[in-house]
Amino acid sequence: MVNLKDIAGKAGVSTATVSLALHGGAGRRRVSKKRTELIRSIAESLNYRPNSAARMMASSRTRQIGVLLRNAPDIPKRNPANFETILGIGGFLSGRDYMQVIVPLNRIEEEISRSNRIFSERILDGIIVMDVHSSRLYSYVKRNFSSALFLDTNLWKKNLCMRRDERKAGAMAAEALKSSGYRKIVYVGHGMGQSPHFSVLERYEGVMEVLGGNAGFETVDVSDKGKLVSILSRPSKETGIICYDTLIARYLHSTLSMSGFVPPRDYGLVSCDDSHETELTFPMLSRVSYNRYEMGRIAAQMIVESIESPGHPTPSRLFDVSWIPGGTIRK
Repeated sequence: MVNLKDIAGKAGVSTATVSLALHGGAGRRRVSKKRTELIRSIAESLNYRPNSAARMMASSRTRQIGVLLRNAPDIPKRNPANFETILGIGGFLSGRDYMQVIVPLNRIEEEISRSNRIFSERILDGIIVMDVHSSRLYSYVKRNFSSALFLDTNLWKKNLCMRRDERKAGAMAAEALKSSGYRKIVYVGHGMGQSPHFSVLERYEGVMEVLGGNAGFETVDVSDKGKLVSILSRPSKETGIICYDTLIARYLHSTLSMSGFVPPRDYGLVSCDDSHETELTFPMLSRVSYNRYEMGRIAAQMIVESIESPGHPTPSRLFDVSWIPGGTIRK
């Protein structure tokens, strides 16, 4: 098996120089571009393959970062838009010579009792927790990983957390309808602020900041079919509907379209959320957008900084949103 000493002998350099050229290293030592190209060319000609296990033992790192996701048996395809964020995480990590490891979880109690290898064998340098989990999981992760980032979760602390600015998303959607002159505005969401995920409450609060004191404003729980049907049966040109997400927006749009009502001619329709799929299949929807891929990329950068500079805590941050005018509200 070819090793660093073999490459060093052919290149006429030390094994330390070969290691730096092929794998990089901490500190200020660098190898010139020309010499690096020569060393890599020789390594390729000798069919050299890095020994990952040896590198891990030498550096006390695995260069693997986990991404923890909910994957309950009753909803195995939960939130497919998360894949956009995962692509962003993976894109950044691969550029920094880290490997992304997807860790699906059902219930943390079951995983702990089975001593999941991810937790018991310390095979990850760090972990990114996504989606809704119990407070017990958050505590367990913090105890077991010195570098743990909480992405778009209910946990928010001073360092190593990242989430969308959901209040701004709600306020932005409400302001769009208000500025367009709709006199009757309806917000359709989940539980009117009562939900396992923080975004439901914060989008609702953002909407209320703009419209809470306005006459003609009302809220409807999407599960209240009776009230929802009542509203859908009588939209007018003065009616503007704010949807918690694109799923609700699609449902209302298709239901009203079957009755001959089309936005913006007969009513206004906006969504507080967006996805790449929406961009492709419902691009005319007026909506609040954010780049999930970019959010994943920044989250990966944050956790790598935490791993490589453990003495410098990485501050938490809100990810900004933007408005896409679309074509479902009047100008």
